[in-house]
Amino acid sequence: MNKTIKGGALMLFVARKSIACATSHTISVTMETKETTSKDSGGDWTTLEAGILSWSAKSENIASTGTNGYTYDDLVGLMIKREPITLVMGPKAQEGQDVPDGGWTPHEGKGRTGQAFITSVEENAPNGDNATFSVDFTGTGPLSPVEAVAAPANVAAAAPAKTAE
Repeated sequence: MNKTIKGGALMLFVARKSIACATSHTISVTMETKETTSKDSGGDWTTLEAGILSWSAKSENIASTGTNGYTYDDLVGLMIKREPITLVMGPKAQEGQDVPDGGWTPHEGKGRTGQAFITSVEENAPNGDNATFSVDFTGTGPLSPVEAVAAPANVAAAAPAKTAE
């Protein structure tokens, strides 16, 4: 039997650090198609072939200050650099509800990861309500499963030898 996943269990991470005060994340994977309909395919139905894959992600957040996750200003700074960043969408590694110092980090071996450009950062400051911001990412290259970090092969060799008593 499948177990449902609550939205709060999944997070979006930039360079292995969460985006602060997130309220919602979206990731989208799309595939272009190319029409191959011809006189030989019968004419009543469109026929297609697979084309290029692409992906994007979005995060909605309450604006905040601090260092326990990327803020609006942090993300604008990264966008201005015009360089791809590593993005991960998956469960957080830490348990509990309190944000750890430095922010949440992704769980090893779970979720999806890829390189992306920050293509939009928008802040909204309504009178009498919390300021919010959204950030859009466009993937460059594949969106791959997060790989578990393997223990070094020589861990046993690095352990101190036991001495006879």
